[in-house]
Amino acid sequence: MSVFLVDYENVTSAGLAGIERLTEADSVYIFYTPNAASLSFDAHRAIMSAKPKINYISVSAGVKNALDFQLDSFLGYLTAVSEDRSFYIVSSDNGYSAVKSFWEKTMGITNAHIQIIPCIRFIFRQNIIESSALPAKDTALIRQNTAPAAEADIPETSVSDNHILPEPDTFVQPAKESKPSPAAKKAENAASNEAPSEKKPALSPETERLLVIFKAEGISNDARRSIIDLAKSSSDKQHFYTSMTKKFGMEEGLRFYKALRPEYANIRKLSPKYITDLKG
Repeated sequence: MSVFLVDYENVTSAGLAGIERLTEADSVYIFYTPNAASLSFDAHRAIMSAKPKINYISVSAGVKNALDFQLDSFLGYLTAVSEDRSFYIVSSDNGYSAVKSFWEKTMGITNAHIQIIPCIRFIFRQNIIESSALPAKDTALIRQNTAPAAEADIPETSVSDNHILPEPDTFVQPAKESKPSPAAKKAENAASNEAPSEKKPALSPETERLLVIFKAEGISNDARRSIIDLAKSSSDKQHFYTSMTKKFGMEEGLRFYKALRPEYANIRKLSPKYITDLKG
């Protein structure tokens, strides 16, 4: 799954070349301003035939680089709440390299790939301009921008017409309940090196995983009680996320949420006899 953030003011229709090759697993967000709000019929047809869901985000003009700032901010939001780990900024503006450097070097983000590309087709590393459905003036720009071939990953896309910032779970893919989270695996490995403890009554696999996560994240008994209560009283993951950040603050609440998100459904289905074990 890949996410494409298109600076339409910078690349216009040329930046969308290759969108028809993306898949339903990808996401495309087109940021545009009143200064760049037109679309050719050819580009429109290419978008309509594409498989991904496309999101159009209107940016109010009036402030210099307003679109750049909002796109940057949205990227930061996605790196925190999205399970997608490949992010592509579609623009020829070299200023975005500072954003890439900030997340990868200053913040030490190692589990996400951020790349700046001149057009969507660039990731396929195939300079097939002739098959483009875009106008000649746009393909000329693509030839110019894609001349220096560079290493890139092969992405995928999605589409929507929301002009409002989506809530966290808009990007969260349902987790497989049977698959332990990275935090759980880490704690399980540490536990295997510890001296054997007194045998306890058998717990369900779901309960065992939750106990491992609580231990790995250093979640106190009081916090466990609150988390279980919040999960059971929430209507969905989005509601759970909001409740967690409100209860524990943005930094700690987000950390707990991301660790427990794959087990959300399991927490809600816990039977009373196991809840006591989890709450300590």
